[in-house]
Amino acid sequence: MYKIILLFVTFFFFLSCSDTKETATHDEKSEEAKRVSQQLSVQTTKIDSAIFQKQTMSNGVVEALQKSELRFKISERVASIHVKNGGFVTKGQVLATLDNAMLENLLERATIDLDKAKRNFIEEKINYGFGGIDESKIEPKKLKNIYLRSGYTEAKNALDNAQIQYNQTLLKAPFSGVVANLESKVGDFVTSGDIFCIIINRKQLEVSFAVLENEIPFLETNQKITVTSFIDEKMHYEGIITEINPLVDRNGLVKIKGSIQKPTASLFDGMHVKIRINKPLTDVLVIPREAVVFREDREVVFTAENGKAKWNYIEILDENSKSYALQKGLKYGDTIIVTGNMNLSHDAKISPTFQVHKEENLHE
Repeated sequence: MYKIILLFVTFFFFLSCSDTKETATHDEKSEEAKRVSQQLSVQTTKIDSAIFQKQTMSNGVVEALQKSELRFKISERVASIHVKNGGFVTKGQVLATLDNAMLENLLERATIDLDKAKRNFIEEKINYGFGGIDESKIEPKKLKNIYLRSGYTEAKNALDNAQIQYNQTLLKAPFSGVVANLESKVGDFVTSGDIFCIIINRKQLEVSFAVLENEIPFLETNQKITVTSFIDEKMHYEGIITEINPLVDRNGLVKIKGSIQKPTASLFDGMHVKIRINKPLTDVLVIPREAVVFREDREVVFTAENGKAKWNYIEILDENSKSYALQKGLKYGDTIIVTGNMNLSHDAKISPTFQVHKEENLHE
């Protein structure tokens, strides 16, 4: 009986030791997992000198350099229209005509009268003894008399006048472009004060916008700009500043104009666009925007030092859509945390991964 009791005591002793060992091992693993989990994963980059693109933003309006409102010079009914809105026309092309049957008849009559005067001119030359002589070799005074006696001068003047009146019934394109705002129809009566249509040269476009007066020191003519349409923000058009109006209006704004290089059919006269002006600043300390967080209503950047996050207050000199230029708070060579920094605290343990930050050309 004694042996049986001893056997049970020994069995329970070994079972207790095994449970204690397993519990200790489990606690050690939990502590290790807790210690590892406290090392927050972050991404870092190193600060270096860079060219910072100082940005000025504005909204503007696209305008055509060549844009003309076309009117007939006389009042009459529209006889024919050869174009439509959006259609491309070339310089000198007839766009529309007015009822001109009477003027056409006058033009034909004047042409006939001039032909008669030419024959009379030849006869008068013969009468003056200059039948076979070139006109350039006839004394100017005598040649003038021959023209007057033959009626040539009067007939030529009448033809020119008839041609001018006839041409006033034809509306021609003053330059190549597209037609806009054509609303008249055949049979409509138009007057000389009515705008028949507008011709726009969409190959030569400029943009007009305004900036605050404190931005003027950073702008100059021939400076590059980027134009973006609100309709398609993926399309960017390069341009340059052509005019800076030397006057500040009552709202503290200065008007600027710039030409758009290589415009496409996507840009319309009167279209509203976004303007971005970049001014390179050299040898400044540049950091990505995502590196900055707010603590106690101030800008803070965390640096990585010996596996820990360090809290640094900063002062921002300027900013653009991708980066900040710093005035103070950090120095060249510092390793800053750019992701995983939203919930960091000072001296928090981190597991950093390095990435490269590069200040790029900004179009977005």
